[in-house]
Amino acid sequence: MSQNTETFNYFCITLRFRTGCRYALSMTLRSDIAAWDGKTARDIQSVYAQHSNTRGFAGRVARLVREPALQRGATWLLKHHVGLGGSVSDEAGKLLLQAAPSLEHWESRLHLLQCMHVLEIPAPMAAAVRQFLHTCEASDRTLVRAWALNGLSALAAQHPEYRDEVDVLLRVALEDEAGSVRARARNLLK
Repeated sequence: MSQNTETFNYFCITLRFRTGCRYALSMTLRSDIAAWDGKTARDIQSVYAQHSNTRGFAGRVARLVREPALQRGATWLLKHHVGLGGSVSDEAGKLLLQAAPSLEHWESRLHLLQCMHVLEIPAPMAAAVRQFLHTCEASDRTLVRAWALNGLSALAAQHPEYRDEVDVLLRVALEDEAGSVRARARNLLK
């Protein structure tokens, strides 16, 4: 991170502790994600380390997913958070699911798909989530296709009306050219 970013972070954290202003911390999270180059894992891990212990972290990150320029970093933070056993509130989950169709980069879609197993899918959103998952299932990116199967399985687990359809899709995926897709389908059919 640049000297200016570090100075800004210090200012915002100091401002928060002196005034109790939560907005300053959220602004810093936004600027830290925006400053990430999209490549350096150490930098985005540093953002996570700096912000993850703050109250409402997953919710704040979920709100930032709606901003296209922040999607890759924000979804990476959520995936990392979930991977470390962190939780995502139902409210934050709804925000993520609402943002799903607007995810522009394949990595953002992948990160969200990797979190699907912890998200509650409200009944009114199930059809839209299904459509997003079908779009991902048709991706030219192998990992996105494989994780879309995982998301479809999570959808069917919460909404049994999709179980038959998902079982058919999993059996079809057993014939996919990519080994990772076939392996995911086999594991989900067990």
